[in-house]
This record gives sequence, structure tokens and C-alpha cells, in this order.
Amino acid sequence: MQNKYLEYQFNKVKYKLPKEIFVTETTHRDGKQGGLNFDINQGIEIYKYFCKFNAQSGTIKQAEFFIYKKEEKELFQRVWKLYLKGYSIEPTIWLSYREDNKEYLKDIEVKEAGIMIPVSNYYIESQQNLSNVTQAKKIYLAKIEEFLNLKIKPRIDCLDMTRANLSFLRSFLKDILKICAKYKVKPKIRICDTVGIGLPYDFIPLPLSIPGLVKLLINSGIESKNIEFHGHNNNYLSMANALSAIFAGCGSINGTIFGIGERTGNIALEGLILHLINMGYYKNKPNFKILNELLSLYKNLNYKLNPYIPFFGENSLMIYESKLKYTLNNLNKNYKVFDKYCYLFEAYNTQDLFGRKFNESDI
Repeated sequence: MQNKYLEYQFNKVKYKLPKEIFVTETTHRDGKQGGLNFDINQGIEIYKYFCKFNAQSGTIKQAEFFIYKKEEKELFQRVWKLYLKGYSIEPTIWLSYREDNKEYLKDIEVKEAGIMIPVSNYYIESQQNLSNVTQAKKIYLAKIEEFLNLKIKPRIDCLDMTRANLSFLRSFLKDILKICAKYKVKPKIRICDTVGIGLPYDFIPLPLSIPGLVKLLINSGIESKNIEFHGHNNNYLSMANALSAIFAGCGSINGTIFGIGERTGNIALEGLILHLINMGYYKNKPNFKILNELLSLYKNLNYKLNPYIPFFGENSLMIYESKLKYTLNNLNKNYKVFDKYCYLFEAYNTQDLFGRKFNESDI
């Protein structure tokens, strides 16, 4: 039997899926905010593991980095040199609209920068101490143009978009398109479900509907390939929201391997990528087995991964013995009966795909 990935069968409902979907990684930013502490050399090793996971698949397109601290800036610079030498993932940076970015960007070579821009009244008025949305928009647009003048493509990270002031958002998008057109640049917009309250349904009113926000951007003139979704798992819906964004036409998803991130975490990219493979994306497949080595590195960094996460959690293969007498031989020989992941793939058992197999502690 050939090792063949199953594909989802879309029966009666036809979706206009994006031609390509890229994944972007934020472990060096949001993962760091989520408690993953690493030094410069360890940060480089993590980046290298992401590239090894990519293999020839091209799955992960970019990885974003903080550059606020001296060691963060050095880490980015060293990773950028690896990228120029042929490593597959493009490093990007993430900054706030409030910063004097000229100092941070000194001695930095980069193609794309994320700009954190709040778009909800709560953040604009209560958290950022801006008097009104008119003042906010003026400041935001000036910052975007500052990056354009530096010949750096701005990615507008719309903070708290699932609580956005919709009239402000629509007006802001029009002005972004006008400014970017002057520089002959296609703007990139990231939908940030900052507190994880977005819902994966079309029939939910804006701004809570994730597919609704994607369609709003498309109808405003933002190209599918320049729309990205960044979700948090506060309400257990980060993965569902990511998939709903894709079905609505979103061309890029931002998250982390193992879902490590601030508060309840981000979209777990290894799980999302499995869904994307079954949707027909990625002719060449990534190397899932290498993630066991990455997990070992995280353990050495004293990061405790949730033991119940799918695929790589310590308890993810656990089976309750009950009245059946399972043996290791039967478990590993008849994996299609016991392996909870076999529905995803034909002729792949857990050991073949993830480099893991049942052992006595799983029973």
C-alpha cells in the first residue's frame, strides 16, 4: 500500500479556497510572551528546527521576532544571515505604532515589519490614551508611511479586531490602500483576535465573525494573499476560527508550533498544517518527526508543554485498559483500531508520521 495522504471530500458545498495558503510562525514573539524563555543560540536553534520541519514543503513562510532588546536584535540579525544563506523561512519583525522605530531599525535589514495598531475603542481610548479615533488614524497612517519610506513592507496587525469600531475600520482600510498605492505596495492586513472572542460563523454579526472580517477585507480591496489571521485560544476556538478564515478566503495563518503563546496560547500550527494537507495544499510534506527534537529542546528550557495536546503531548497516546487486554504488540500492529490519528492518513501510523509509538505507560 502506498503512503498516501487522505483528502477531505467537499461534497455539496463548494468553497472558493485561496490558491495558496502560507503559515507564519510567532514563537520568537508570542511564544516568548507565553513563557518560552531562550537565549540567542537557543533562539537560533528553534529557527533552524522550523526550517527542518519545513523540509521542501514551503509550509512556513515567515517567522516574526522582537527586536526591542539588544539580544533580541542580535538574534534577528543572525537569523537573517541564515535566511540569506538559503534557510527557507523569512524572518520578519514586530513593532508597536508608539515606538520611535528609527532607533530599533538601525543596522536592521528586513523586508516586512508588523506594526501593532489597535482598532477597537477599548484599546484606542482606554489603553492607548488617544482622545478619539480621528487622532488615532492620523498617528497610525503616519507610522505606516514611515515604514513605506524606509522601503519596508508594512503588515498592519489590527489589534483587537474582533471588537473593532467598524466605521473607523472601514475608513482606515480605505486610507491604507490610498497610501500604499502611492508607493506601489499591496498592503498586508493581519486580523488579530487578541482576546480570543471571535467566532467561526458567517451568521454572527461583525466584528465577532471571523469569516465576516475576512470578507470585509476582501470587499475593501485587500487581496486574499495579503490577509492573515492571528487567533488566541481563550474560548477554545483558535483552530476553528483559523479554518473558517481560510474558507472565507484568508491566504495566511499566524500561530506557533505546539500552540505556545500568550495566555491560553495561539493556533497550533502542526495541527493546522495537517488540515491544510488534507484540503489539498502542499505537494511536498513537512517533516513532523523533527518536532520531537524541538520538543526535547523546549523541555531543556524548562517549558512544560500541556501533556494532553494532540500528537506530541505526553498523554496523547494514552488508552484506558478497561476490560480489554491491550498488548504493545497489538497496539502498534493494529494501529488503525487504536490510533486516534489514523483517520487523517492512509498507511501512516503514529510512529511513521510523528516518530512516536505506544509504550507501556500509555496503557
